[in-house]
Amino acid sequence: MDQQQKEKLIKIHVEIVIARWIWIFIGSFRGEIMKWLKTRAASPISSVAEIGGFSVMLYLGIFQILFNIGLTIYLKFFKKKITDRGIKILNFIQVYVDLVAFTGFFYYGGGMEGPGENMLFIPLIISLVLYSQLGISLVAISGIAIYSLVVLGEYYNIIPKEHAYTITGSHLSENLFIVLYRITSFAMSYIGAAIFGSLASKTIKISEKEVLFEKDKTTSMISNLVDGVIMISGDNIISSINNRAKEYLSISDDVEGKNIKTDFEKFPTNLQKVFRMPSNRERKDLVVEKPNKLVLELSTIPVYNMQNKVFGSMKIIHDITREKEVDRLKTEFISVASHQLRTPLSAIKWTLQMLIEGDMGTLNEEQKKFLSKGYDSNEQMIRLVNDLLNVSRIEEGRFLFKLEKVNLQTVIEKIIRSEAILIEQAKEKGVEFKYAPPEQAVPSSSIDAEKLQIAITNLLENAINYTQKGYVKISLWYDDKERQNVISVEDTGVGVPEKEKDRLFAKFFRATNVRKMQTDGNGLGLFIIKNIAEKHGGKVWLESEEGKGTTFYLAIPADERPFALIPSEEKMESFIEGM
Repeated sequence: MDQQQKEKLIKIHVEIVIARWIWIFIGSFRGEIMKWLKTRAASPISSVAEIGGFSVMLYLGIFQILFNIGLTIYLKFFKKKITDRGIKILNFIQVYVDLVAFTGFFYYGGGMEGPGENMLFIPLIISLVLYSQLGISLVAISGIAIYSLVVLGEYYNIIPKEHAYTITGSHLSENLFIVLYRITSFAMSYIGAAIFGSLASKTIKISEKEVLFEKDKTTSMISNLVDGVIMISGDNIISSINNRAKEYLSISDDVEGKNIKTDFEKFPTNLQKVFRMPSNRERKDLVVEKPNKLVLELSTIPVYNMQNKVFGSMKIIHDITREKEVDRLKTEFISVASHQLRTPLSAIKWTLQMLIEGDMGTLNEEQKKFLSKGYDSNEQMIRLVNDLLNVSRIEEGRFLFKLEKVNLQTVIEKIIRSEAILIEQAKEKGVEFKYAPPEQAVPSSSIDAEKLQIAITNLLENAINYTQKGYVKISLWYDDKERQNVISVEDTGVGVPEKEKDRLFAKFFRATNVRKMQTDGNGLGLFIIKNIAEKHGGKVWLESEEGKGTTFYLAIPADERPFALIPSEEKMESFIEGM
């Protein structure tokens, strides 16, 4: 017998003891009522036999009270020491001691003439909970044998007759036919209760075994997962925590069965960190310092029952220490390599530029053509190196250096002037460039102008490169509801496939339709744009339809609302404050 099954049986015994206390209370209450009625009316109910001047029923009641007190003390103070053999002894005592006690109540309550025979069903009911079919059958046989012996013993004067009533005609125990009829009726009822009760008990136990099997299977699967798992029930109880989670979080105490709200302060520090983090599907990084530094990825998912209703949640803990270390080394390598490449690439650029411009002597057209191709390729390499450096700075958390209040309109117009050559090239291939300035002045934003210029330039270059006909339009306006400045770059280009929109801002990702085109790109631009927007407290998103075009939106928080958009009552308050 495993510990879980033993604990379950002990809990059943405790419940039986509680039920017996209730029975004792009800029986005592009923006895007092009958005594009160008998003193105030001509009662046909016979008086119960006495011993030493006290009713036998009182002695039986005291016996049951003492028996129940003994069981209560034993189950409360010695339950941890109960062995498998002790459980079997408890099963026997709970059933057969009651059978003896209720036989006394049955006999002294008038035998078959009184209502006491119903009490003999109580030990049978208890056996349905504690025993298998064989044990239930033995209890049924014992109950029928006791009933028969008492009734026949009274009829043949082997034991004194205990009549239930003083009325002579009611002495049924003196008629053999009635005696035999009542014995067979009781036996049939008792056997029926035993059969149907044992079938019900067997069905329940089979269901319990299936549930336990599924639970054990689930527990085994969770225990052997490579990730840490913590199961929380709907009432905030930790129902399960596997060994890997204990290992990651350095948990030595038993926390299963504890409430994450009321017992929170008693939890180990690392477990407190877990429950302080937001409970959603989004993956969050958790750093554990002791005993060894680990970087863990934590996510929380809801757990559903068969009716598709949430009845708990599951926290999954994945060790990403190695991945983080690899990322750090990779970022360091990219940073060092990019810095080392920058100097020779710059030297190549200026050398090629001097040759093309004729500083080293006159070149013919064919020579200029080949040198120009080399210069363009070198420029492409410089852009890649710059992008890699930007990515490494983003991942190291040192990308934004200098924030200052700037009007975004001036930033956009500066970009348009600096990208004049690119815009002219777009016009040459039939792509119209449009600029829609704000209808009224927009408020300034606190930005790193250099970095935001990189983001807007990237959006503009992408729009022009991936548009073969139609137009590219850049707009700026103020969103009063969200209190942010919004820049949009709209094109009528190739668009983005629907299934790839979610991955568009990932590192090194390029949509399948643009990979087929003869365009430059390394898949880092949108990743950099997204990080620049988020570092400013803003966001970037897109609307696109493949084959029809794309609109990118870049939103940056505004420092203040334009005076023209402030409601009149707020203007008055502002005026008063100014005064």
